[in-house]
Amino acid sequence: MKRWLRFTAAVLVPHILGGELAIELPSIAEKKAYIAKQLTEETWESELRLECPHKHYVNMTPAVAECRSRMYAELHGGKV
Repeated sequence: MKRWLRFTAAVLVPHILGGELAIELPSIAEKKAYIAKQLTEETWESELRLECPHKHYVNMTPAVAECRSRMYAELHGGKV
């Protein structure tokens, strides 16, 4: 079983400030390496299982929920 020894994710880092990109984006190779590390070192086995996967619930503001519903309706005919 894995233990959480440290939190490695950068939290609340602004990506856009004043309409301009505020950080340098990682390359595809850097993204792949980061995701591979997360899956092998930082994710619990219960999160990776394919049968009966863990559900993550997200609280949405009414505005976000309405925007999500509108996008689904436009893209998929309202089917989730």
